[in-house]
Amino acid sequence: MRPPRQLAAIARASAALAALAGCPARPSPTTPATTGADTRTFGPLEARADARAPGQAVILGTDARGGSTLLRLAARGERVVRAPSVRLGPPPSGLMSEVALTVEANPTGVPYVGVFEDTIAGAGRQWRAGVWIAAAVAADALGKDLTDLRFSAASRGHVDGASASALMAVGMLAALTGATLDEHVTLSGALGPDGTIGPVDGLVEKLDAALAVGVRTFGVPVGQLRVPVVGASAGAAPVDLVARARARGAAVVELADVHAAYRLLTGADLPRPLPLAAAELALGPAVTAALEAGIGRWQAELRASWPTVLAVEQRGGSGRALVGLARAAQTEARQAEVLAAAGHTTSAYHRHLSAAMIARAVVVADGIMATFVGGDVAGARATLATAAAEARAVAGGLAALTAAPPTTLGDHLRLVSAFGRGLHGYIFVQYAQARVTRADEVLAAQADVAAVQRHTAAVIDEVAAAVVPAALTLSRSLAGARAASDTLIIEAEASVAYQCVAPEIHRVASAISAAAQAEVAYFDAIVIGPSAKAAGLDEDEARVRYATVNPDYLVAILGSDPDALGSTGEALEAAWGARSPAWALFGLAGAQLSSLHASTLLARHVILAVETEADSDTARAVRDPAALAAMTRGAEQAARRAARSARIASGAVPVQARLDYASGQVLSTGDLEDQLAAISAYWRASMWSRLAVVLAKH
Repeated sequence: MRPPRQLAAIARASAALAALAGCPARPSPTTPATTGADTRTFGPLEARADARAPGQAVILGTDARGGSTLLRLAARGERVVRAPSVRLGPPPSGLMSEVALTVEANPTGVPYVGVFEDTIAGAGRQWRAGVWIAAAVAADALGKDLTDLRFSAASRGHVDGASASALMAVGMLAALTGATLDEHVTLSGALGPDGTIGPVDGLVEKLDAALAVGVRTFGVPVGQLRVPVVGASAGAAPVDLVARARARGAAVVELADVHAAYRLLTGADLPRPLPLAAAELALGPAVTAALEAGIGRWQAELRASWPTVLAVEQRGGSGRALVGLARAAQTEARQAEVLAAAGHTTSAYHRHLSAAMIARAVVVADGIMATFVGGDVAGARATLATAAAEARAVAGGLAALTAAPPTTLGDHLRLVSAFGRGLHGYIFVQYAQARVTRADEVLAAQADVAAVQRHTAAVIDEVAAAVVPAALTLSRSLAGARAASDTLIIEAEASVAYQCVAPEIHRVASAISAAAQAEVAYFDAIVIGPSAKAAGLDEDEARVRYATVNPDYLVAILGSDPDALGSTGEALEAAWGARSPAWALFGLAGAQLSSLHASTLLARHVILAVETEADSDTARAVRDPAALAAMTRGAEQAARRAARSARIASGAVPVQARLDYASGQVLSTGDLEDQLAAISAYWRASMWSRLAVVLAKH
């Protein structure tokens, strides 16, 4: 027999699908949507009871005087939205699909995002991921955890793509607030994790389909008022959407985020935090001093490696890859000094860390290559094995990060941050393993080659091309472990006394992890699946191949998976205890790490459609520069809004949010790679502020 909750879910889905089909369905009792809002002022940790109470939302920081808005919510609400999409054809054409959305209180504390369909495999992976993203953004907009609410989306036929995620988020919000959706308005846009709306394809075809069914106002992402038709040849003139709609008595409106979309579809404003002034996210003198001390430590390490870095370039004969790495270390070091001289302490710290990491990789690779060129193949292999063992030992030292138990809310955030950096380093050890194996195989193959042949430039280049990536990834794993230790020093600030409830943190982590897995599935459907098909591989093999060349993907799929740590994870759980705050915070760090990297992958490769250089993953161009600028502005403002909420909930803007915001400010003025990194930095800043609010509720 099916469990009662499952039967209830199936019954609700059947009713929703029947309604879409125009068939009668047995009505289910619903609670009328409630309306109304109150304003209240909270001190640190005082909003817990109100924020977690069912039937209401607490939106922190909605006025400049420190007030927050209490908004009454329906216990259960339903809305139907009309989502525009594209049928690829040939020829491509637009169509409209109705989606029945239901949101209700969730008493279980377990993540529940249901995707219902009337056809086997009717809802594709991109669509499912879009539902998860919409649910997460809707919950966050109301100051709720994802686990506080049960979400479901029922569609008909075959649907895919995440361009309806912004529309579904608005429908979910309206279902809870009781707002009426204007049936003559719709939109298309992909949501970022902070609620910003990013660019999508097929807007010409979607607009035509919407106008054909009586839509009078059509919302699009900022920067997409002029777009090509689907399948247009390079250089084809874009279509002016505003003029196209005006010719038929309709309008096209740009939308920056989910709040703008809510206003467009409902005619009402959803309360939201006011953004703090950028100056209010400035770093304090103690943090700045700690960063400067950290810079000094990395400079000392850089100085120790510098003679080797210079020698490699000057003498040559060690392989082109190694010479290139030495030059990269010098470039990074120069950029670090420029940032330090300009007073950009946060960015200077990260650049010095990066320069020291690359320089150390030069030292390791040079040791291996010098031994090889000297005729000792076995010695070169042993040097490589020693470097790999050292990286595994250092990166596996995560338990040392919990020497001082957290006693304040700031301590908890600092530990999550340190865990995240340490876990990132540990994952890079696994990422390095394939490169170490490859380098060892290349070295081993030279054992039976005559010495005179081993000394040719071609052979040395071949060996260096395998050794350098191994040394670099091993060095990155060590840098992650060292950065984790630095975090405990740099991010130490006074904070309100606090102790988390471990089971509640596990619950929050599971929700973040589930959403991240949905985003990874979305990425797999867009990127991995097609590449697997083109290469004649099964998808699992394609994932493994992609993970070996793209560390962001590896972090996204492994960050929230405790099993990926193997015996190290088991040892940590045994040492800390399965119900300990440390183990709960470690799981939370992994979930956040996975979520951020999954969002970054989607933004880079799907939403912004970054074009890369032929021989690397370095960004060369984006599909729509105006959309990139709009996403950056939206992410920056969202970070300042989230910071106000965090300050009210916890008494301060988290130092982690301020550090990432400072990084974003500098990166946003750089080249294309830096600009893409700026969006991730602002997303991280928002993430830390949201986490402070979540911890304050638990």
